[in-house]
Amino acid sequence: MGYQVTACICYRTNFYNLKLLAKANNLSTVDEVAELTGCSTGCGLCRPYIATMLATGKTEFGLDDELVEAEEPSTLF
Repeated sequence: MGYQVTACICYRTNFYNLKLLAKANNLSTVDEVAELTGCSTGCGLCRPYIATMLATGKTEFGLDDELVEAEEPSTLF
């Protein structure tokens, strides 16, 4: 199985919980998730994972998984 990417490490929030939060709050962009949670505003490595989560519903990623290209962060952060 190998290594799995399952969370924003800067904010210690797993993608499963982010998915639930995004659904409950009608969030559809990485910036909306960032504004509510801070996720993707630290090191930024989770941006493509969050974008892929929002697009596909997937919350666990292999290191070789194809990811959705995340939009550039807004200037709010």
